[in-house]
Amino acid sequence: MSIPTKRIICAQKVFMVKPARFGFNNQTAETNAFQKQLSDNNNVHEKAIKEFLKVVNQLESKGVEVVVFESDDIDAPDSIFPNNWFSTHQNGSLILYPMFAENRRRERNPNAITTIKNNFNFSTILDISEQENQNFYLEGTGSIVFDHGAQIAYAALSPRTNEMLLNQICDSISYKAHSYSCKDSNGMDFYHTNVILHIGNGYAVLYEQGIENHVEKAKLVGSLKESGKEVIFITPEQVSSFCGNMLQVKNAKGSPFLLCSETALNAFDSTQKKILEKYSEITSFHIPTIEHIGGGGIRCMIAELY
Repeated sequence: MSIPTKRIICAQKVFMVKPARFGFNNQTAETNAFQKQLSDNNNVHEKAIKEFLKVVNQLESKGVEVVVFESDDIDAPDSIFPNNWFSTHQNGSLILYPMFAENRRRERNPNAITTIKNNFNFSTILDISEQENQNFYLEGTGSIVFDHGAQIAYAALSPRTNEMLLNQICDSISYKAHSYSCKDSNGMDFYHTNVILHIGNGYAVLYEQGIENHVEKAKLVGSLKESGKEVIFITPEQVSSFCGNMLQVKNAKGSPFLLCSETALNAFDSTQKKILEKYSEITSFHIPTIEHIGGGGIRCMIAELY
């Protein structure tokens, strides 16, 4: 039976973290093929901060409300990516997630959580972070791509994305869990779903070549189409350019914006861009330092506050 087409719910308030010291994270590099050590590592933190502040300014210029938390933890090199340790939901749930890397668990600190609570009308806190002590991980909206309109949670399983925890989260917020397996050209599981799948209002951007199980592939594409999505397929090269790592938000007037990096925008072909432009105004950001050193794109930098 087809799922009724529903408008996806976009956030108009977002949470971002200004890091105390941005840099290459050795604890995540083994599972994140997007991270790259540069030959010239001079002023990496300063470059990242400049990119970060420009992102904040661009979002605010579009009328998107940005809550900035300033981290003081110099031993949390990935704190600029807050979407991995929490998510907020329309039913008032605040979910705290278990993290793979020990130094990333530091990001889930009381002051940051208090800031979120002060800017989100929450009614319930679901904290499954203790599962990391049992070596079970589920890294927020990195691991899960939510289709809030259709109430489906998509997840590509990996060492950092556990199916049991996915099902637990979905039970708590009354979503349907849709898990699958997807590998890169080296036969490794993609570390996060949000580098190979983006869902917006009326469309989806999907990398499906790495789904080896044909039944899983057909079910995934079918689910997206049944929920009213026009599916844009991307290549391995486009995945490497962060074409899957995007986010749709709206401003106070309800105008939707598709957030992507300049790297991603330049990698889309003209036909793909025309499709995306049907659904949102595209807003691109210059974040090469954050993408290459951190291995995460614009979507990873932004956590929604509903």
